[in-house]
Amino acid sequence: MSLCPNRVTCRLSTAVLVLACTATPVFGQKTDTVVFANGDQMTVEIRQLDRAKLTISTTPMRTVDVKWHEVVRVDSDQRFEVELASGQRYLASLRFSGIEGAVALERDEDILDVPLASIVRMVPIRESFWRRFTGSIDAGVSYLQQNNQFDTSLGARALYTREKLRCHPQRCHPQPEFARPPAVLRI
Repeated sequence: MSLCPNRVTCRLSTAVLVLACTATPVFGQKTDTVVFANGDQMTVEIRQLDRAKLTISTTPMRTVDVKWHEVVRVDSDQRFEVELASGQRYLASLRFSGIEGAVALERDEDILDVPLASIVRMVPIRESFWRRFTGSIDAGVSYLQQNNQFDTSLGARALYTREKLRCHPQRCHPQPEFARPPAVLRI
């Protein structure tokens, strides 16, 4: 009586489990600066802003959600898709505008100062092709001793974020419209 009746399934399941357990996550560089209303300043990686929560990653605290109204200054070299309350979207880096409670959206030579309170969503856009992918892999193994049944499951989900190119009479440049909803590849 074998614990794993099908050798191929057993080997595949073992390989997936070993890979999942030993893979080290790739963390982004902690080069973004966030200044809070109480004067505290932190060097972090900005993960996203959604529903008035700024998700940041720090080395000692891991991932933390911060209330957006507590932030008075943001500075980052990363490119973000920034959505304003008006519905406008921009692809830009975040710079200190010189005004507390405001940020300068910088793309190429263009700079736009906007109040932090008007930003409702913000997602980083990675520069390289492979870094724009996000996803997960799920694996499961179960054994029912009563009828000697061995089951395995494997699932994966991948998302790719890209810029859409819109052409104007003067020039072509990336626009902040993204495919909605993001493309989902199911394996």
